[in-house]
Amino acid sequence: MLSHDELRTTLQTYFECDLDRQRTARRLGVHPNTVNNRLNRVAEISPHSPFTLAVITALSAALTVERLRATGPPDQSSHI
Repeated sequence: MLSHDELRTTLQTYFECDLDRQRTARRLGVHPNTVNNRLNRVAEISPHSPFTLAVITALSAALTVERLRATGPPDQSSHI
């Protein structure tokens, strides 16, 4: 069974690769069908499909917020 971390990493990488499943697979070191299977798994366990623009946008925003909470905001002092 896939962990939520694997699904989260797959989604994040998929977004970073501009929704290109082939590039996502190469970056993750998996077969493209594995990416498809993981995205389908997200669709199964989520009330919303990760294949619509609105949900892709919402998921991407949620992953960004999660990453910022974990790492903190970028240092803005060099921009002053």
